[in-house]
Amino acid sequence: MTAIPRAADSPRPRVRTRSSAPPPTPGLPTRPPAPSIEDILARLTLLAPLAAGNRGPVPLGDPRRVAAAEYTWLLATARENGVSTAALVQATNSPWRTLKARLRRHQVIPSPPSIKPYQSRQYVRPPIDHCVHQHPYTDENTYVHIDPVTGQRRPKCKQCRAKNQARRRQRAAAENTKAASPTGKAASGTTSRLLVPTD
Repeated sequence: MTAIPRAADSPRPRVRTRSSAPPPTPGLPTRPPAPSIEDILARLTLLAPLAAGNRGPVPLGDPRRVAAAEYTWLLATARENGVSTAALVQATNSPWRTLKARLRRHQVIPSPPSIKPYQSRQYVRPPIDHCVHQHPYTDENTYVHIDPVTGQRRPKCKQCRAKNQARRRQRAAAENTKAASPTGKAASGTTSRLLVPTD
């Protein structure tokens, strides 16, 4: 009769890791090259406070930014290996909606159409060739507006400006007519007869 190996003697199950692992966070214990599920959960507990501090203008080499990248990678690896949501919530001390938002932002799990995909700092905005009303930015239809506060130069549409100015003139004319009428109301389409006393 063969002896059943104890849990301590049995080899750890092999964990599938995602490709392109980020560098380990400096100042923390070294990450094993092939981490187990227990290693991933323990590492997530260590990284959670640092990753939560990655807000606002954090420099590229800052440990908080490195920790956030490793934290997201470990979350994605844990999800791919079937770690339960409850275990991730307990290890990170974060609600599932926060973890899910992070995974969606980094395109680990599919996001609904209302959420835009994460865009890194290297993202280059495509050129804008139409205004919001779909008028083309041609040489004849474009003027450059310089913001008096920031000094930014933005292309503006001449057709939209002409429509806005016409609307402004109509509104001013209506207010002038309203102010000039004796009753304070805007004059209607019908003309009133003036009663002139006769001798």
